[in-house]
This record gives sequence, C-alpha cells and structure tokens, in this order.
Amino acid sequence: MNTTPTVWSIAGNDPSCGAGIQSDASVIRALGARPGAVAAALTAQNSRHVDATLAVDPEFIRRQIQSLLQEARPAAVKTGMLGGAAQVSAVAQSLKPLKTAIVCDPVIVSSSGFPLLDDQGLQRLIDELFPLVTLLTSNLPECARLTGKTTATPDQFPELAHHLLAMGPNAVLIKGGHANENDCCDYYADAFSSFRLHSPRLPGPAAHGTGCLFSSAAATFIALGYALPDAVTLAKTCINQGLRCAVHEADGTAFMTNHAWPDQPQDFPRITHSPELFQPETPFPDCGPARIGLYPLVDNASRAKLLMQLGASTLQLRLKDPTPETVEREVRLAVTAARQTGCRLFINDHWEAAIRHQAYGVHLGREDLKTADLRALHTAGLRLGTSTHSFYELASALALRPSYVAMGTVFPSPSKPGLTSHLGVETLRRMIRLAGIPAVAIGGLHVENAAPVLRAGASGVAVISDLQNAPDVKKRLEEWQRLFQIHGSEEPHPDTQEK
Repeated sequence: MNTTPTVWSIAGNDPSCGAGIQSDASVIRALGARPGAVAAALTAQNSRHVDATLAVDPEFIRRQIQSLLQEARPAAVKTGMLGGAAQVSAVAQSLKPLKTAIVCDPVIVSSSGFPLLDDQGLQRLIDELFPLVTLLTSNLPECARLTGKTTATPDQFPELAHHLLAMGPNAVLIKGGHANENDCCDYYADAFSSFRLHSPRLPGPAAHGTGCLFSSAAATFIALGYALPDAVTLAKTCINQGLRCAVHEADGTAFMTNHAWPDQPQDFPRITHSPELFQPETPFPDCGPARIGLYPLVDNASRAKLLMQLGASTLQLRLKDPTPETVEREVRLAVTAARQTGCRLFINDHWEAAIRHQAYGVHLGREDLKTADLRALHTAGLRLGTSTHSFYELASALALRPSYVAMGTVFPSPSKPGLTSHLGVETLRRMIRLAGIPAVAIGGLHVENAAPVLRAGASGVAVISDLQNAPDVKKRLEEWQRLFQIHGSEEPHPDTQEK
C-alpha cells in the first residue's frame, strides 16, 4: 500500500515555471510527497514581471478539487495566488469540510508590483480562509497590507504576529527577506511560543519564487508528520539551499533549481528565542580530532572511575536528585579520576560545580539551558554539549555554538518508557548532516544495533543500560571499541565537521 502523503497546491500558474503551481509540484515531489495542483488563476508572466492575470471560474476550481478527491485526500494544502473574491470563497468552501492542514501564502502583489488580489478578495481571504489556516506565511509588505500599516519592519515582528494570529490562523511565519539587513531573519509565532530564524543574507539578485518554495515546502513537511516548528525550520533551510544553488543568468535573473531534501550545514538556520539570551561570538571549545566514541552515562563517581579505568575515554556524570553536598563530592571525585585517566568528563546539569572543579565539560538539556550561566561556562573554557530531539531544537542549540549535540531518542529506550516517538536512523542521518558539528546518538542503543547509527555519521554513542546490565563490563567495552574501529577511523565523520 502506498503511504506517500498527498499535498495540494491551489495557486496560480507561472509560464516561466519559477513559481506557482509548477514550482510547487516540483518541490512537493522532491521532498517526498505526491503533488496535486489546482489552478486558481492564470498569469502571463516571466521571471521579471507579471503582464496579465485571469482568474479561473470558481465552479471550475471546485471541479478540480473534486476530481483530486476521487483519488486521495490531501495531508496538507498550500494556497497561493487565488485571483479574486469569488475564487477565495470557492477554495475556502471546498477546503472547510476536509479539515486538513492548510499553509496559506497570501499572494497580494507580485514582487514587480503587479496587483494579484483586490481589496474584496483580500477581505474574503481574511474572513473565510484565515480561520481554516494552520500556518500563514507572510512577507513584510503583505503584513503591512493585512494589518493596515504603512510599513512593516523586523522590529515589529511580535506586534505583527499578534495582529495576524487574531485573524484566525493557528500559527504565522513572517518572512523578513524584504528587510535590507545582512541577517535575513524570519519570525514564527503561535498561541504558545515564538522564535526567530536567522540566516546570513546571500549576495546576488533576488531569485524568482522564494515565497512559493517556502510555503509549499512547509506544507510538505507538515504532511510528512513534522510539527510546525520543525516544518518552518526545514522550509527555511530549503529556501537557503535554493538561493545558494540558484542559477544566475547573464540578464540578471536568478532561478532556484535545487528542491531536494536539504543536507548542507551552511543552509541550516539558527533559532533564537530572546535577544537577551547569550549568543557567543566564538564557539565553545571542541572535543579534539578524535571521535567522541562510546559515551556512557553514569549516576555516581565510583561507577565513573571504574569505567575510566577500564578504558572509557568519554563519560557523563548524571546525578539523580542529589543534595548540594553530594554534588560537590561526586563531581570532585569524578573530575579527579578523569584527570588521572585522561577521560573527557561531562557533568550533567550541575554547571556551577563543573566550573568550580574545572571539569572537561558540561551537558545541558533544553530546560537547563534557560537557567545556566552560559557566559560563565564559555569564559571558563568548558566544553558544552546539549540535547536535541528535532530539527527545530537542533537549530536552537546550534545558535549557542556548542561542542557537540546529542540527538535522540533514536530507538525505544528503557530510560524513556513513555516516549512513543523516535527519530530512527534516517532522521538522525539528516540531522547529523545539517548540524555541522559532532553528534552523539542516544536512546535504545547497544552494540548489536549501533552500526547503522555510526554509518549515519554519529561521532559518539551514548549508553546507560547497555553497560549497567552487562554481566562483563570490560568485555562489553571491548565490543564497543571493536565496533568503532570497524566503522571508521578516529577522525570525525566529514559531514559533521563545522563548515
């Protein structure tokens, strides 16, 4: 049975194929979904300007949608140029019973200034379609028109998002590409969270069809099962990839041609949640040229010392509900043992004790990052590792320029018995390629199933129960060492080196 999700594009056609339903179908198919295309408007245009438009008869729009429904219901729908008020109503009325995810790109004016939706059509869009929308993707000029402002700037992101959310969408993504700044910043907001996605602005002329690429990519990632923060993070990565790989013609035009799954670190954005959070100008110290290797997690210094003496070269001390006195004792003893054996010892959570006792590094979870003094850790020269479970969390972690990122859970794990969602090897591979720094795989891993994880590019493998439950710990460590020798030298995987 074919389980490939179907994604529709309901938009205008583009004879140059750089935007509209032609471009959308290419993006949807390249990212792993089955495209459907409903023409809501016809255009006479090229990559530079629009010469004329013709709205499709509303009844014919309905007929197109009904024909597609005879084959498959869409897992997500992207709407773009809709042409007019009657066409907007036809689309909204047809989509309302489907109760599917809708990504709306409110195409109002072409980049060359040609009007594509009149005031009546815009009001219908707000009144009839916005309440059905899962994600609204709007650039700054569109934000100004929708909110009645003279201009819209990145400084107004929170205000603009609040205004747009009040119109009905579940979430909004404001694209900041029209702002003349070196940092190309977008802003995501829903009822519970908000964040900024940062990427350096690429030189050269603007490429045709960026808005269509973003919205169709976001719709496809939603259809593939990704949460909204992940979907917009990956869609931003697709835009960066498309711009970097754009074909620049002698006449000054630019076309985006690469719509494949993004896999280059330079295309992956960085996510920040607040301007007040520490954002280091230089990375935290790295972990050296050797792979991180086996990375046991233990809950006391005695166990840590035993594994170090048996040859563990990297280790994390993760204390469970300790008293302040226990923290000081256990961290001091573990750091002393690490210095004697040359082990790279990371202290989980207790960053202040790690600084006092000059540990090798600290590992912090997502919540711990909010309370730890990252500036003090950076100044002290400690390495920083942090946990990630998704593309959105990875982009947030990379803004801190850590020494490594942990990714998981890869497989079902005894330490996470209630967790029903797991990365799997393919998602892990994609995250590793986009990270650009060493990655440690965690979750349900043991010698017998870790080979695919190492082939996916993991620099290290974190384990808890695999060693805790081993009848012969020394033998088990030797099995791990052989596994790492089989699957690569002591050099990090080339795809995980920072570009």
